[in-house]
Amino acid sequence: RPHSYDLHALGDSWDAIARIDEIFPEATRCRHCGGCDAACPKGIEVEKMVNLAAVGQTLAAAELFDDCVQCNLCVAACPEHIDPAHLGQLVRRMTASMTLRPSDLIMRLHELEAGEQTIDLDSPGTLPQVSDDADVETADLETADVETADLETADVETAEIENADVENAQIENEEVQ
Repeated sequence: RPHSYDLHALGDSWDAIARIDEIFPEATRCRHCGGCDAACPKGIEVEKMVNLAAVGQTLAAAELFDDCVQCNLCVAACPEHIDPAHLGQLVRRMTASMTLRPSDLIMRLHELEAGEQTIDLDSPGTLPQVSDDADVETADLETADVETADLETADVETAEIENADVENAQIENEEVQ
């Protein structure tokens, strides 16, 4: 089956797993025979790249495939007709076009969404520690608000004084004339 796709229509990296599965559904059928690894003249871990791509770890898969020369020997060696060379090319293109979001973050978000990873808010270090002096800090903030209000009043009084000085200067100018 030919693998065709429009890179711009792939969406953002959040959909990487779905897009790879849609374009290369056979990638999940890898039987781990190692034929692709043995065929690769560059010593690329092709099988590992296929498996990483199949689970949406596009960045790791793309990094493994950086040295690929597209000789297609892995394609010829694959009994499942996965077409690893083209899958590697896809993940490299996806990674290049979607590098605004780290792919490991996307994987963590997918794990959270699927309930595979949880956040324990009761574990130490997840929440800021509140000391017994918390009430004192709140009282200090209230005092700061009063001081700010005093400063605002002082600004108004300063403006009134400046206006009075301008008026006095005008009166003095009138008396001189």
